[in-house]
Amino acid sequence: MTETKTYYLRVEGVNLANFVYDTDNLSTIRGGSLMLLELPKKVKGWLEDFKKPNGEPAIKNVQAVSCGASWGLYSFESCDPGQDLVPTAVADHVRDRLKEGYSEKDISISKEVPFEPRHATVMVEVIEAGEKEAYQEDRERLAALVRWRQMCSPTVAFPSVKFEPVTVENDGKETKRRVCELDYVRPAAQCSEDWINGRKRAVSDSSYSRYQYGFWGKSDQWYEDVTGLKGLPLFTHHFQELAEKYSGDEDPNPNIEGKLAVIYLDGNHFGRLQGEHCKTPSDQMAFDRKLREEYQAGALCYLLEKIRNDPAWIAEITVDENHPFPECRNGDTIEKIRLETLLWGGDELIWVAPAWRGWWLLGEFFRLVEGGFDGKPWSFRGNPLTFAAGLVFYHNTAPIYRIKELAHQLAEIVKSTSREKNMAAYQVLESFDMAGPDLGALRSRRRPDVVREEEMLIEGEKMLDIGKYFQEVKDRVPKRALYRAVQCLYSDPKEVARRIEALDAELDPGARDCLECLKACFSEGHGMWLHLLELWDYLVMPQGERASHV
Repeated sequence: MTETKTYYLRVEGVNLANFVYDTDNLSTIRGGSLMLLELPKKVKGWLEDFKKPNGEPAIKNVQAVSCGASWGLYSFESCDPGQDLVPTAVADHVRDRLKEGYSEKDISISKEVPFEPRHATVMVEVIEAGEKEAYQEDRERLAALVRWRQMCSPTVAFPSVKFEPVTVENDGKETKRRVCELDYVRPAAQCSEDWINGRKRAVSDSSYSRYQYGFWGKSDQWYEDVTGLKGLPLFTHHFQELAEKYSGDEDPNPNIEGKLAVIYLDGNHFGRLQGEHCKTPSDQMAFDRKLREEYQAGALCYLLEKIRNDPAWIAEITVDENHPFPECRNGDTIEKIRLETLLWGGDELIWVAPAWRGWWLLGEFFRLVEGGFDGKPWSFRGNPLTFAAGLVFYHNTAPIYRIKELAHQLAEIVKSTSREKNMAAYQVLESFDMAGPDLGALRSRRRPDVVREEEMLIEGEKMLDIGKYFQEVKDRVPKRALYRAVQCLYSDPKEVARRIEALDAELDPGARDCLECLKACFSEGHGMWLHLLELWDYLVMPQGERASHV
């Protein structure tokens, strides 16, 4: 009897800058990201449906070995091991399905929305599995084939071209457009059926399909699918909605209205950990279940439960033509959660949140990683799972692609210092232009010589305590005294001690205790004073999460 052959297939969306982050329109970004996130589930179904010409199954035992934010790794067996063309036919079958367009019904408004991965650049490669112990080699060989295929392919899916300009009518006036008004790169192919930011737009097929997929409630469905939570409010559809006027219980701070926080999280040594402990497909699936289904999905569920009950996370939006939900009329007010998940991968996450909850969100996530669920820190087979994070506070009008890149650079700065524990680096951008092309050089220029580079990093497990203690100290510390102490770090470091003594003298005993607790949250040195001044407006904690002993 001939031994059944096993094959591995990898599908991966690449060149994400040209399918996800080529626009600053939130719904379009969300749509591209969600399409790629849905691909692994779609591909598994396509593999299970693959048949011989006579209608009989051609492959069997299809398994999703590992899936990420834009890729999937699968194993399958041939029903007829003598047919060497089977793996090639399977890959061609998946490529053909990727070229098709699909419609999906949205759960919130019963509207058909397009699912069109043909606008993305997606690599599909398949190999025959080696010996049982060769899984790691097979996995790397397959990934290398995908990279090679990517380098041999265009960086963007060729767009639909319409040689005549697109006519757009708004308020009875017609205009001619040749360029897509969502990405400003591709040729315009049609006029949008929907109002986009208050008017009809000339759009390319690629950007418009992503806009529709991202706008019509698909993200709301994704949150329910991942967490199992029901009855969640809708989620915001624009960056302006995310940064709408503050509506929480705390006193509003006009200095952070219109501001957002981007959080980028990247796992430390996750690749090395999988290389050491995922030597078979079953090992790989166990890692995926632990990280994605138990830890990450559990964390998101816990966070959303807290978020949905915190007024500071809720935006009250007036319904207009741009929000045609069946149960609402124009002028009605609906509530939306101010949270956006731009990336949900195995070792990478990106969140966008209001500036007044960015510190809390990252701190709460780190608390969960450190053992906030059951007292046991996240781990896989005795090995700790930790993250490096970048946190950027910025104005909502800044280009999201550049801000995301800055957050990624901050995480890399953390990794260059330590990959053994949960740590974060942050940057406050009062003006986007101030960042420049070299973030590391900017941070070095702004750091006094007497403050070590390591002092500019924040330990993840201490973020919530920093916010709680500072919330109490802030009301009692004159900002001018803090500013003078920081000035001395640049001009006269020997004067710092005297300035700090003068600052301590102005505090009551309770606030002084809080200040001492705050010092314990930072590295030794004077970096704490720089942090407190920089984060003065952004260290905002929910009611009930302040230092209890003051």
